Amino acid sequence: MDPHGISRRSAIVAAIAGMAAPALAQESASVISTRPLKITLGFAAGTALDLVVRTIAPKLEPLWPAGVVTDNRPGAGGSLGVTAVLAAPADGTSILYATASETLILPAFQAKPTFDSTRLVPICQVTTGSIELVCGAQKSYKTFQDMVRETKGKETLFVGTFGAGTSHHLLSLILASVLKRPVEPVHYRSPGDMLTDVASGQLDAAFVSPVVALGWVQAGKARVLGTSAPERNAMWPSVPTFAEIGLKAAESTFWGGFFAPPGASAPLVERLSKALLAAAGDPSFKERMERAGLLMALADTASFARTYAADRERYKAAVVNSGVPLL
Repeated sequence: MDPHGISRRSAIVAAIAGMAAPALAQESASVISTRPLKITLGFAAGTALDLVVRTIAPKLEPLWPAGVVTDNRPGAGGSLGVTAVLAAPADGTSILYATASETLILPAFQAKPTFDSTRLVPICQVTTGSIELVCGAQKSYKTFQDMVRETKGKETLFVGTFGAGTSHHLLSLILASVLKRPVEPVHYRSPGDMLTDVASGQLDAAFVSPVVALGWVQAGKARVLGTSAPERNAMWPSVPTFAEIGLKAAESTFWGGFFAPPGASAPLVERLSKALLAAAGDPSFKERMERAGLLMALADTASFARTYAADRERYKAAVVNSGVPLL
């Protein structure tokens, strides 16, 4: 056991507690002392969002004597998690971890949005990441160009996504536009279900996060054909970016951040932000994220709120430009 590691962790815990605990106690001492902090996300275990929440949760436990609970609500493109927190009490015991996919892209796809994501209260941003294009390891093609050439005779390409209206869905539409051929997005609720069809060859390709892609590659079930980030992913440096393979229109990185329910007070949001950013600043958290292909991108409440507002308009325009009929 490393005594220096223990002392570093103790110092981090003390710093977090020193910044946030007294203030949080003043806000709702009885609630926080008797109820756990519930972090909700709209995707299943094994996804990138789940990894972030389950890695940061233990670092927050010193502030919540009743514990920190991960609440997975997969389905409907991540909207189940969003709607749960929109209806939650704004007392500091329930927050959302989400990306632009379920909070901004999904409503942009809907003719009549099923929820109002403008009511979410941004707390802070902690990560940014890419989306990878993968195919089954048994496929004969080794590169994106190989895939395009070898599937030329197919009337339709079948590409896996994690739900209608997600960022993965949007990328499949951009892929169809670039290739000028039909692409049928096949939507899944969980990585395991999609892996079954990737590994069996029923899907020509799939859009997934780096952490999902890594697990599949290590299991010998898939190979990576490209990454949406502007630069190559250090996990597979030989894999080109989307821009390098002619998918410049699909180039993008996607933030991950925390939100409070509607009505959360500014002082409470500020205190939650300080606690979360301090926990995310733990070197072990950064190391775990980087091993999963995610990058640290810490932003406080004001900065994250600006990004959230600007991206709302950007993704709305991207969906309109895709020409897809709204859901």
